[in-house]
Amino acid sequence: MDIDYGKVGERIREIRLKRGITQEKLAELSDLSPQHMNRIEKASRNTSVEAIYRIAEALEVAPDELLYGTEKIKKIDYDEELKMLLEDCNDFEMHVLGEMLVNTKRSIRSNLLLLNRKK
Repeated sequence: MDIDYGKVGERIREIRLKRGITQEKLAELSDLSPQHMNRIEKASRNTSVEAIYRIAEALEVAPDELLYGTEKIKKIDYDEELKMLLEDCNDFEMHVLGEMLVNTKRSIRSNLLLLNRKK
């Protein structure tokens, strides 16, 4: 599936404006230069997956929403799904799953930090 960078830029701008964030602030939150952010929004430059991920994180949306316009699954949907998955767990299972989630989250975030340092 090809990425339409013009649409990506439009989606970023639209979400940014809905959030009341300036282009300069979004650039800062995404650890990108204001010029780079401007080029991304105007689609005068194709952008990396890493930059899309950073922008999505700053805007609190899924990267897919920026890339393809898919709707983000609402937090409440996750809450209900998690509740259903955990309702029949015993104490030991809850403990193990809790530890797994903590460690998985830590691993994801540390790998993102490593990725950011490489640039």
